[in-house]
Amino acid sequence: MLLKYILVPNLVKFPQTIGTLGFNCFFKRRITQQIWKDETNGIIRKEKKVFLIDNKMKWDEILPLISRDVSAVNALGFDTEWVFKGGKRNPVALLQLATYSGICVVLRLNYLQGVPHSLKDLLEDKEIVKVGVSCETDNRHLTLDYNINVRSCMDLRHLALEDNLKNIKFSLENLARHYLGKNLNKNWKLQASNWESRTLAQRQVTYAAEDSLIGLHILLAQLNRLWKPVLQEKWEKLTCMAIKEICQPFLDVDFQYRHQFGNSSNSEIQEKLKLPNNNCLDYNDNFEKPQLQKPNGELLNYCRVNRALWYVEKGLGDLVSKYPLIVKLKFEPSEKSRSESMYRSNLKLIPKNCFVCGSENSHIFKNIVPYEYRKYFPDFLLSRTYNIVILCNQCLRISSHKDYELSKKLAEECDASFGTVTNEEGAKHDRLNIVRKAGEALKNNRNQLTLEEIQNLEKILMDYFDTDAVTEDLLTQAVVLQAPEVDHVPRNYKIYKYYERVGLIQLEKRCRQWFLDSMKPKFMPENWSVLPNMNWLKTDMARYPLEDEIRKDYKIALVGTEGEIDVPYQPYKRTSMPILNSGNSNEDYKISQPYVKR
Repeated sequence: MLLKYILVPNLVKFPQTIGTLGFNCFFKRRITQQIWKDETNGIIRKEKKVFLIDNKMKWDEILPLISRDVSAVNALGFDTEWVFKGGKRNPVALLQLATYSGICVVLRLNYLQGVPHSLKDLLEDKEIVKVGVSCETDNRHLTLDYNINVRSCMDLRHLALEDNLKNIKFSLENLARHYLGKNLNKNWKLQASNWESRTLAQRQVTYAAEDSLIGLHILLAQLNRLWKPVLQEKWEKLTCMAIKEICQPFLDVDFQYRHQFGNSSNSEIQEKLKLPNNNCLDYNDNFEKPQLQKPNGELLNYCRVNRALWYVEKGLGDLVSKYPLIVKLKFEPSEKSRSESMYRSNLKLIPKNCFVCGSENSHIFKNIVPYEYRKYFPDFLLSRTYNIVILCNQCLRISSHKDYELSKKLAEECDASFGTVTNEEGAKHDRLNIVRKAGEALKNNRNQLTLEEIQNLEKILMDYFDTDAVTEDLLTQAVVLQAPEVDHVPRNYKIYKYYERVGLIQLEKRCRQWFLDSMKPKFMPENWSVLPNMNWLKTDMARYPLEDEIRKDYKIALVGTEGEIDVPYQPYKRTSMPILNSGNSNEDYKISQPYVKR
């Protein structure tokens, strides 16, 4: 009896103890996971420190900091830059490396006079993972140019596929927007700039450094979603465990994947409706273009078949008609740039008749804003289809003549001289250039010149030097002549600078109004307006942090340097992007014109 009295209470308590221990383990694991995630997000938000290395001494100074970081977290952001000349790739000019603590190193390989052994050992260390987009291509270039075989490269797009990311292009820019909510400044002028220049601009250095650091931050964000820590350890150790477990299968593996837009469910709907099995905007006459309608039945936009069926599949729209395919949305889409997106779609689909006379012969696309001003515009204004009109050959010639008249009017209004340089300095500049080129031709290419050409060139030299004969010493003097610089600002640049102060969209507005007044078009499409749409510019501007340099370009476009505008920072939200093949319900995200691609 005594033994039974002792054992029974303990047998009752034993399951309770096991349950308590299990709950405590689960609770501790959840806390560990949350702490690791919070610390990872804190690492991503750290300020970066950029070091430009153009000699071995600077590299030796920064190496201890890099070694310290890679010993803690065995991963590096990795990228390269090079220059194309004459259709051929030059050797890699820049190598960018970034550590988890925010240290970004931009190495100018073309000025290092040989790759340091410590740098080569770092890149060839298979224990250190080098992450980026298309890093295998960078590795091949480094192998060919500098005999460096980078080990343990991992393309971030592998993990994007593991994360079921299927509805965006797998570029570094799109991955940064999806995982980090950041908009990278992928200005094509920066991408194609001269990376071999003796002096790099600050924007070039920042761009290069950011590419490598963003790659490493994307990896950390991907690990946050794909890996769950189970042990209570330091953040650095947990991150190393995650890298080893998640990245190991994809090391030194080329990324080969062609994104197929659409899915099986979409194809099943397409098969049931017996719709054309294509995804293009150009259909034959027997099948009209697919349409999206607003909830009130008003035409919103033309789109592709797959995009229209996507709304039906997700329960976001109702099928109104099969021929033509019409889908009515169940939600009110964003107002952002609706009129301009409508015009862009119409421009692709409307008959290619001249907007002025309606002629169907030899249509030509023309930008209303002349190139002489447009070439100074920031990139986000260059792609505005709202300024595109369709003209026949005859109307194009008339419009070009009218543009010349507009240039004269703008020159008067903006106090920009119209004409060529006729002052004394300009004349002297031109004459010296002529004399120098005459001397070069006679000195270097005399055998290729006719007797008449030689006599004319010699006369130029004799008139300038006031002599009766052309000697070898005279030719040497002519070749080394230096024409003085003429302080002359082009007229079109003066006009651009004038509108830079008041807002570039005002210049667009002026050009649109001039086209209407001078050409009097009779066949302009619907939704075209003289007034510029500022909403989409403000929406795009809001996606960049307040300290981002590109905000200055948006301000110049909207109100100019002398104007004031307040656009608060509203970072890109990952939930605003519809994800195909996802298990999320319709309430998990907000649709904001996914069919518009600017």
